[in-house]
Amino acid sequence: MCFTSSPLPHANLSQVEFYFSAHNLSTDEHLFFQIDGPDNRTVPIKHIHSFKRMKRFQPYSAVVKALKDSEQLDVVEDGNFRGAGNEGVKRKIPLEIPGWDREKDPDATLEKLFDMLNQHSKNEMGRSIYAKGFGEEHNGQIELEDYFKAFGAVMVRKRRFPDTGEWKGSVFVEFDSEESQAAFLALDPKPKFHGLELEVMDKKAYSKMKCDQKGIIPNWERDNSARRRGGRGQRGGNRGGNRGGRGGRRNDSRSRSPRGSGDEDRDDWKDRRNKFQNKGRWNNRDRDGKGHNKGRRDDRDRDGDRGEKDHGLNRDDGGVPGVADTRKRKVEDGEEKENGSKKAKVEISEDA
Repeated sequence: MCFTSSPLPHANLSQVEFYFSAHNLSTDEHLFFQIDGPDNRTVPIKHIHSFKRMKRFQPYSAVVKALKDSEQLDVVEDGNFRGAGNEGVKRKIPLEIPGWDREKDPDATLEKLFDMLNQHSKNEMGRSIYAKGFGEEHNGQIELEDYFKAFGAVMVRKRRFPDTGEWKGSVFVEFDSEESQAAFLALDPKPKFHGLELEVMDKKAYSKMKCDQKGIIPNWERDNSARRRGGRGQRGGNRGGNRGGRGGRRNDSRSRSPRGSGDEDRDDWKDRRNKFQNKGRWNNRDRDGKGHNKGRRDDRDRDGDRGEKDHGLNRDDGGVPGVADTRKRKVEDGEEKENGSKKAKVEISEDA
């Protein structure tokens, strides 16, 4: 198979269609927020054209012209997108979020919806494979995508070391159907990439194998068990309120309702603060109703005088405070921390 790095006819169209595909949006949080998830907001084509991989497609007008031939996307040229250079683009069919019911959960945040889509994609094992053995010379992202696209692939994700970001030399590939995935795995002889025979296997089998080696349960198996129990422990549920599926990854949580919960949360916070302060004032009063301001400052005694407590100071016979030798205490504390239970917790995670 011949590879080329130069743009092919309609390659600009294919690239933008990929950006707006459900496969990409399940991992592309930035673009997911740009389109407001299932609300399908129009995105300026200028913004899409600024993406690193789009810069090879010039001029800008050629990208707009190609998008007008798309069967998946609409070019918007009215309202705020009127005039040359201001065009926008949107999906013809709004994005669907598996497992989300708009009527039952109309105020779901974008964070929550993205996590639901992302988790569904991760657990979509039936269409995905694991592959390695590409060598070191030909391993560019576009080159890998072009290779697998001939077999029906819709997404190729390079696996990287989380601490360095370097490529592990292997990929996860998602196909357009389970049939395409099965056909690729059944190839005989095995597929070759620039003359190198690839080591390929079903993604679910790979995930199970790695988790068994580490003695942990795969995420997809835990999620399936949670659903069988009635949803306990599922990520992206309502347990976190409107914080999103991972406990509110973003501080700028965007509610999809006309009026977000920000004002209500702010007022509720003020009420809680006032109740807490009033409760504290009441508890600081004695039975006669006189307040002693207990707890206002830790270095005051019951009469409100400062400095009567020694706080660990040694005094001589004349009552003059001296500095105690704490070197031994520091050494003992250090040994206690080193030999005690406060050890770094090692987290074993699924190989991704």
